[in-house]
Amino acid sequence: VASTVRAVHIKEGDPVEQGQLLVELDDSEARASLKKAEAAVSQARAGRYEVAKLAAPAAEAVLRQAELNHAQAKRLLDQEETLFAGGVGTRAAFDSAKTALGLAASQRQAAQLQVKAASSGGSQAMVAAAGVAQANAQLSSCQKLRSASARPFWGRGRSAAPQRHRVAFVG
Repeated sequence: VASTVRAVHIKEGDPVEQGQLLVELDDSEARASLKKAEAAVSQARAGRYEVAKLAAPAAEAVLRQAELNHAQAKRLLDQEETLFAGGVGTRAAFDSAKTALGLAASQRQAAQLQVKAASSGGSQAMVAAAGVAQANAQLSSCQKLRSASARPFWGRGRSAAPQRHRVAFVG
């Protein structure tokens, strides 16, 4: 961990015990990184929530409307086909109804894809979940980095009995 020494609590040659605070490092950068990572996690979770709670229901509503439009276009085409076949309707009205049905079918297909993308296994949901996972990984990394700056420099002792050490500074 690269950091600036904020305070030194011992002098050269002082006896020290395991776990005693020797130096304090400036952890302001680590704290800022941690806050940034926490904010990224919150933002990613909000994005995932938005997909799950807002995008999926909105996509389903669009699909329902597209299905109604398709059914109405199909009825209109059937009606225009009957009129045209009986010599009462025009070719232009029949062709227009055919075009409207094709458009309604395309809109329904697009809405179905939108629902699939917003569903729990869809691409929008997967992207949102990946964003949360990435933000959590960054947060974990920042937490580990911050806790590393608080560990004793000589590592962990193997026994519970206090041990006395001498510290020498190379200068």
